[in-house]
Amino acid sequence: GKMEVIRKRLEKINYEIDDLCAKYGVKRPEILGASKYVNIDVVKTAFDCGLATVGENYIQHYLEKKDFYPERMNVDIIGHLQSNKINYVVNQHVRYIQSVDSIKLAELINKRANQLGFIQNILLEVNIAEEISKSGISANDLEPTLEQIALLENVKTKGLMFMEPFGKSEYYLPKSQELFEKVKEKYGLQIISAGLSDSWQVALKHGSNILRLGTAIFGERVF
Repeated sequence: GKMEVIRKRLEKINYEIDDLCAKYGVKRPEILGASKYVNIDVVKTAFDCGLATVGENYIQHYLEKKDFYPERMNVDIIGHLQSNKINYVVNQHVRYIQSVDSIKLAELINKRANQLGFIQNILLEVNIAEEISKSGISANDLEPTLEQIALLENVKTKGLMFMEPFGKSEYYLPKSQELFEKVKEKYGLQIISAGLSDSWQVALKHGSNILRLGTAIFGERVF
């Protein structure tokens, strides 16, 4: 059944991760299940097979599932977040909002977290290839953005999230790592979230701590 299939996929990925970590001499990254179109039963099944973290692309899907996630599962927001949806995702249950792509968004998250009396951890999404069609902060704006967000009391930037153009990971993931290395000490960053089902091996080699895998775990999406 479904459980067997997911268990096998996760085993295979974990085996390959161990192998590559040894080969490149890097620390083991975390696997995040990008559960875009995946219903909560499948998410629970994956959790039972050892998947500790999911990422939601759409706030609507997060809201449908939010009361049903396994208690110890990490839930991250990895999709574009509109400012009118902020109040739905700033809470103690969302571990990282990975897709923060502007100071304005960070300020609104800060305001909400302040009302609730806790610190919301975020990642900054960087548009490493400067693609017009994609959200994210350009590399040139990263430092000033980190600088300003550091002043907010109820938001903590834990790292950077990258979404490299399809098929260009060999070029852009080393660039992403370079950018991260440049700013990490000064701003206390620990996390690179990079690498998708088709590029995670390259991401692992270039310092990714969170691999965002959808198809590799859940199979082809059914629309």
